[in-house]
Parts: sequence; structure tokens; C-alpha cells
Amino acid sequence: MSIRREDLKLIQHLTSLPRRGGRVKVVMKEVAEAVGLDELRVLMGLIRLQSQGLISVAAVPDFSEAQSQLEQAIRLLDYSFLSGKVAEYEYEIVRRTMAELLLSMPTSKLEDVPPSPSLMGVLLRRRSLLVSSLINYLGSKDKSPAVVEDLLRALKEVEESIVRLEGAKGLGSEALETLSKVRERLEEDLLRATIGDLPHERLIETASWSSEVMDEVLESLAKQFLNGEEEELSPELKSEIELLKARLVIGEVSQDEYDFLYQELTRRLAESMRRRKADIAVLEKSVEKLREQLEAMMSLLKVGTDLNLQFLNGSIDRLQRTLKILEGVTEEVKRIKFLVEHVQA
Repeated sequence: MSIRREDLKLIQHLTSLPRRGGRVKVVMKEVAEAVGLDELRVLMGLIRLQSQGLISVAAVPDFSEAQSQLEQAIRLLDYSFLSGKVAEYEYEIVRRTMAELLLSMPTSKLEDVPPSPSLMGVLLRRRSLLVSSLINYLGSKDKSPAVVEDLLRALKEVEESIVRLEGAKGLGSEALETLSKVRERLEEDLLRATIGDLPHERLIETASWSSEVMDEVLESLAKQFLNGEEEELSPELKSEIELLKARLVIGEVSQDEYDFLYQELTRRLAESMRRRKADIAVLEKSVEKLREQLEAMMSLLKVGTDLNLQFLNGSIDRLQRTLKILEGVTEEVKRIKFLVEHVQA
């Protein structure tokens, strides 16, 4: 796990603080001012240092602001991971440390730990496939009741998993909440810089960080809602993968060699996706995919009038709520883009 430049700033500041019994008391606001970062990034830096064994956070103050910041820090880590900017091993270690700190607070409970969204994309695509299969199968002449029941059972299991992951607020609500807080922070710093209470350099840093978080959220939404890597493959990469599969079939490469070379090709794809600038089109495509699922589910209700599809009504309601949430996400992205462009002008 690498140490970042801002982590070094934190280490240098922590070593300068007075110690009592080998411990130092950290006041987030004071540290943020000293190292030139906002409090949330200071918190994330402290947690990264703890996950590397460089420091140990003995206690977290018992008040709602600290709990809210920890929850937001977990969400930001999720977005960084889903957008490919954090390695899996680092993600698992740091997220576990964050969750342990959050649960160490007397006022917190297990439900306060944001669910990991890394499986959501798989579940959404699985649901789409099952709904399409059911529609096609119910329309065939020689359908088997046993197969229909198996498909329904699988669809219901996927729905239950999605409900557990998306939480009570609805899928996309955490992205909306995160972007709203980022936008509010950017507006606050812009006002402070305008009245001369904040150096312009700090405003530029906030704008850069806001833009980075916005891009990570957009990329993570694309990974959840869109069809995955195959949509993003260039013609050259598609040709290379097909050639690699052919070499495996004729025995020119072993399975181990195939796995290694395939991972190398997907790594190149991930790098090209990271270089791609996320934009509002990601949200438009995501909304389009969800509308297709919504229409398919409504069609399934019509096709399968003789089946027990009551659980689909809840799915349709959740999809409609998610579409509304994504509209809010779109508006927040537009506002952040406008503010960033204003700062950088």
C-alpha cells in the first residue's frame, strides 16, 4: 500500500504535536488548517495510516458529525474502488478499518455501515437477464412449469439481494448525498474565497477534489448500471481477446497462460477507462438501461398474469424511485461542473 503526499503531511504534523502517554489528541479542524486539507480528507488519511499500522486511532468522539464523516468516507472509498483508482487489497483493508472505527462509536450500529456496492452491477445485469429469459420462456409453446419456477426463484433471490444492498433510501441515494455534500463544500469555499477568508490556492484544491469525486461517482455508476467491460472494448482489444481464445482452443497457450494474458488485456482496458473523462452521458446511459428494465418488468407482469409475481410490484416501485434519484444526481453533477468551471476560469 503506497503512502501519498498528503499522508506524509499528516505524519509530519502528528509528530509535531505534544504527546501524553505516547498519545496525541487530534482536533480535526486544527489539523485540516495545518496541512491544508478539508476535514474529511484528513479523516481518510488517518484511517489509511492506521490500516498500514503506522498509527492507532484509540477513540473517536461520540457525536453525530464524526459518525456522518466516517459514513461519507466509506462511500468515497467505495467510489474510488469502483472507478478503479484503489486496488482491491487496499480497499478491503481500509474499508474494514473504517467500519471498525464506525462501529466502535456507542451511538452507531451495524446498519450505519454503508453496504458495499461492488456486487450491485452484477446483480442488476443478472436481474435484466432473468427478466428477459422469463419473458421469452413464457411466450414459448413448450414451456416447463419447473423451469419457470426456477427462473422465478432466481429472480426473487436477486431482488432480495438488491434490496439488502441498496438500503432503505434507494439505489443511488448515497451518490446523491455524496455529491450534494461535495457541492455544498465547494460553494462554501467559493464564498469564503470571495470575501477573502480563504486563499485562492485552497479554493483551487477544493475544486480539483470536487471534480475528482464527481468523476469517481460517475464511473462507479457506469460500472453498476451499464453492461460492463464488453461495452467499452475497443475493436483492437476485442480482436486480441478473440485471438487469445482461439490460441487456447488449439492448445497454443495453456489455461494458466491464457488467464495471465487475459488479465493483462483487462488491465489495459481498466487503464484506458481511467483515462476517459467521465461525463453526463454516463448518467443518461444508466437511466436508459434502468428504463429498459422497468419496461421489461411491466411486460413480465402482463405476460405472466397466471403466475405469482407480487414481489415484482416492489421491484417496479424501487426502479421508479431510483430513476428519480438519478435525476437528482444529474442535477448535482451539472451544478458541480458549473462551479468547477467558474473557479478554474
